[in-house]
Amino acid sequence: RKAGRYVSSCTIPADTFNEGRFVIGINASSYLVKRYFGDERALNFNVNATGAPGMQWVEVPVFRIATVGAFLHSLLLITIILALYFDFKPLTLKICLVFMITNGLFTFITGKLPAPFLGYGYLASCFVSLAFAFYALDSRLKKLEYLTFSSQPVGIHREEEVW
Repeated sequence: RKAGRYVSSCTIPADTFNEGRFVIGINASSYLVKRYFGDERALNFNVNATGAPGMQWVEVPVFRIATVGAFLHSLLLITIILALYFDFKPLTLKICLVFMITNGLFTFITGKLPAPFLGYGYLASCFVSLAFAFYALDSRLKKLEYLTFSSQPVGIHREEEVW
């Protein structure tokens, strides 16, 4: 190139950088001969995704939905522990199957929706499973005395000693 003033530019696609501070350095040199100049901090910039134009920042709503879903899931796990405490093993299996099936189904359905709807399948699955678990456990606990005493032997069995 002839001596003179030249301008170079580059285009960085949207959503390339994560949020944070970035530093770009420049250097001009002849390889293994001479270094003409260098500046390790020639360009500093920050990426703030909260107010950037043209950017969809979906992480916060998804986090909120996932947090509510995790809270409902923890209540579901407590319900499962209570069902196991009262030795309702078939009921516990049904609760786990309802959660597994609804989680797969709702996540499959909401997985085809745009990014802001991520997590809604998990939330819906936790809600439906928790409602089922509360209803099923409540109906069993209302019959707890019957279930407890109906499993006991009816008659008194005595063993007589033979002399």
